[in-house]
Amino acid sequence: MTIVNNQSLTDEEKSQLSEMINDCAKTINKENKFKIPSGINDHFLPPMEEILGFFNIKGDVRTLYQAILKNNIKVPKISHGSLHQLNNGGVGKGVFSNFMGVITVALNDMLRYLLPKQEPWVERALHLNTNAGYWLGMTLSYENMKKKPTLNQQELSNYQCLADFIRYRCHQDIANKEQCRQKILAEEIDVNNKLLVWDTLILPIYRQHTQLSEPVLTMFRQALEGVDLDSYSVPQKAEYLQRSFEIQYDFLLNCIACYEVGYVAHMLELTNDTDTVEVRKGFISLTLEQYVGAKNDESCFHSFLLVVKSALSTNEHQVSKRELASYIKINHAAYGEESLNDAQYNVLKKWFKQKDLPSNERLQDFFDGLAEAKGFSNDDHMLWVAKMALGFDALLKQRTDAIIRELGDEIDVTAIWKQALSRYRECYKYHFHQHFSGE
Repeated sequence: MTIVNNQSLTDEEKSQLSEMINDCAKTINKENKFKIPSGINDHFLPPMEEILGFFNIKGDVRTLYQAILKNNIKVPKISHGSLHQLNNGGVGKGVFSNFMGVITVALNDMLRYLLPKQEPWVERALHLNTNAGYWLGMTLSYENMKKKPTLNQQELSNYQCLADFIRYRCHQDIANKEQCRQKILAEEIDVNNKLLVWDTLILPIYRQHTQLSEPVLTMFRQALEGVDLDSYSVPQKAEYLQRSFEIQYDFLLNCIACYEVGYVAHMLELTNDTDTVEVRKGFISLTLEQYVGAKNDESCFHSFLLVVKSALSTNEHQVSKRELASYIKINHAAYGEESLNDAQYNVLKKWFKQKDLPSNERLQDFFDGLAEAKGFSNDDHMLWVAKMALGFDALLKQRTDAIIRELGDEIDVTAIWKQALSRYRECYKYHFHQHFSGE
């Protein structure tokens, strides 16, 4: 994480902010401690921490604070215990004051978005207590980064399609929730009638602003009615789980697709090959295609490494697994009498089997070695795709363990999971055509 000390607030902005902080502090007491708001469960626009967690990125206050200190920014001192409580049980006025001092020093631009009439969509999101406030803050930070000549603007352009998608979905989420609130306040809707709420307030936004199929939406409605999965046959359970996966991870798949579209579009621009209606696939599409067609004991990360191996191969030279392994940096002395390549190859085989998985630093060293040897420019893209693959593997294990505990081991969760992920192809195709048609 990079923390940038942004342009200072104006005197008027400082005054507004001080007033907001003071108003908040007045509400803090032993019974009402200050706590960083958590995101709400919402498949249409999930909490930011859910997506960050998928990529194994910590988004808690402690991580933010440590990142600020690493950037040598002088901020008020906050203990580890208090930082933990900011995300959990809550803190008193003293820690709240120090925390706001940290934010004021390190994240001026983020605070500017919270001031009245600065960013209307953010203000509307905060009134609704929706996840859109956090996501819009991220997209606004991204737009601010694009104005900084010291940052790699070519690399930043890879994320434009993703930022546009998130902003669009935030706007739809806010507009829909405002309409819902109006209907509820006008007593047009009985909020205790879950099916009526679904049919009237929730279903329309999924139909208009997602590409989810009607069977998936029908399943969601059935879930609200209450589903006795024990009474389902194995095929019925499988179908139910697949559709559950599709709606729960719709936002994630679309985010990944938009990122890939942005990256591929940038690569096509570099080769002056943008006049196209043909869907060009990147590493993510190729990895997921490889994965969904692979055996159940082969992980998504395994599929990614096989795609990398294939991409590096030519008609004249086929890269072997042993050659791929030769770019893994290891402390050879720690591997006894094994030859260097044998030791590296055994590390690669462990990665294939989801054992001793590499850290971000080790992955970056691996890709740097590949780039240097094969003569290509290495940016963060390979690392992001690797983290995506590792994220899908971790999520599958988590969901499999939970499903087996609930339903037993008769369900082939991996096969169902792969079937749900096969929807990625349509997500990518949709956003690719959206981007190149200019819509």
